[in-house]
Amino acid sequence: MALIDIKDRKKAKVVILVVMFIYAFYNSSYLQLTTPILATMVSSVGYTDASLANMIITITSLSQIPAFIIAAIIGQRIDKRRWIVACAVIFSAAGAATIVVASNIYLVLVCRAIVGFSSGMLVLFSVAILPDFYEGRQLATFTGIVLAGSGIWGFVEANVSAAVCAAFGWQASYLLYVYGLVPMILFVLFIPSKPYIDLQALATGGGADGAAGRVETADPGDDRHVPPMVIVYTLVVILVCCFIQTLWSNFSIWIQGDLGGTVVQAGLASSFISLFTCAIRLLFGPIYNRLHHYAIHLDIAILFIGLLVATQARSFPMVLVAGGCLGLAMGLIIPTTLRLASETMPTNPVTAQSFVQAGVQLGLFISTFWRLLLNHLGDGSLHAAISQEVYFVAAFFVIAVIFTFVRTRRASALAASAKSDKGSIRGESAKGE
Repeated sequence: MALIDIKDRKKAKVVILVVMFIYAFYNSSYLQLTTPILATMVSSVGYTDASLANMIITITSLSQIPAFIIAAIIGQRIDKRRWIVACAVIFSAAGAATIVVASNIYLVLVCRAIVGFSSGMLVLFSVAILPDFYEGRQLATFTGIVLAGSGIWGFVEANVSAAVCAAFGWQASYLLYVYGLVPMILFVLFIPSKPYIDLQALATGGGADGAAGRVETADPGDDRHVPPMVIVYTLVVILVCCFIQTLWSNFSIWIQGDLGGTVVQAGLASSFISLFTCAIRLLFGPIYNRLHHYAIHLDIAILFIGLLVATQARSFPMVLVAGGCLGLAMGLIIPTTLRLASETMPTNPVTAQSFVQAGVQLGLFISTFWRLLLNHLGDGSLHAAISQEVYFVAAFFVIAVIFTFVRTRRASALAASAKSDKGSIRGESAKGE
């Protein structure tokens, strides 16, 4: 039971959705509270090693990966409520502690790594908790809404952090991490400790509103077995996030350097990406319910269009189109692979989503090395790297289409064979009578 128990289940589900939307604060705060003030912090404290200073941002993504690995090993046996309370306290304490240890860059990196690890667990639960209370079409819709909350929170956090830094100094911005205790308190107060949905019964066909189009699921009796398709979806999200990040991480450099734009234009274009990410996640439910796994193909096609536009962009409106496509691709791929992995492993969505979330962070991390490879294939410029990447994304789309076609044909053949066997058994039974 939640500390504040709402007897009406319909009202309780609405409250759960609102709380989890607020909870999405964790999904972006580990980056967005720090990114806008990094330059001010570095110049104020006097860090001289640029690579170490840059790691203040990147180490949080890297340290999330072990968090997802641990969650994947523990799986559905994890006590979500206790982990959320513990991780929220650690997240807020480590974020604020950066102020105390700011004179030592290595201690700052330790604090940032702790922030990344704890936020990794908190990010995972923002979606992994939803199958306990929603199912089918409603689950797909609310997953998109909660993930859209991270885009909205990211926009708010970046602007508030920058404003606080300008008014009171960068140390005050780090105190905003203490706000992380608020979503945790709301979670403890309003989220029931006992799930509404029996995942074991749902996996065996007991759900009232199961999503259509499931092709492959794990054995409901073994919640630790990881089906091959979970690995496939993880590989897909690694590649897509890597392809997107190649341009996204260099977006301001591209606008201000190659295209001769202003800082204001770079900021506007970056916010445009977040806006489109948020928009498609709000529409994720209807898109996923209609397309199911074909949403991956749509996502790759959008990414291809965005990169193609980027290779031809010579004006700011074209930049916005390319940025919008990147935002749509990033906004769609993560909830799609999370839902597909969860449906493939219905009795243990925590493990399934841990694989996907680790894939997201790994894809973002290896994008730096992918860019180095593209530099070797071209002349080293960003435009040449994006031009090379267009071919890889096109090849990836073709492979995805062929894989889906073969898999769908195989699933249809197995279903027809099972139906034929069932008919034969019925016929023999009738003869026996």
